[in-house]
Amino acid sequence: MVYIALGLRIHDYSRTPEDKVLEHVIEYSRDHLRWQFEKAGFKDCLVEDCQTHFGPTNPAVRVISWIGYPLFLVPRFRDNLLAIARAP
Repeated sequence: MVYIALGLRIHDYSRTPEDKVLEHVIEYSRDHLRWQFEKAGFKDCLVEDCQTHFGPTNPAVRVISWIGYPLFLVPRFRDNLLAIARAP
């Protein structure tokens, strides 16, 4: 959690699917997703942190979400990545 709060990379993304099957879900960072797109041959990659504004349905979690909402002003705390790339 400290790494995430400091914006540091958690995973090494030097492994690619052609090396071996990746048997777990990967949490992508902006740089990692851009690297994956470029490795796949895409050009003009744009990857941005974004935040969807859907609230939790559980009332207690909704209150906690409202309290933490100002964190989403900092891009690294946003919970989605939006990627746009062009195939050559």
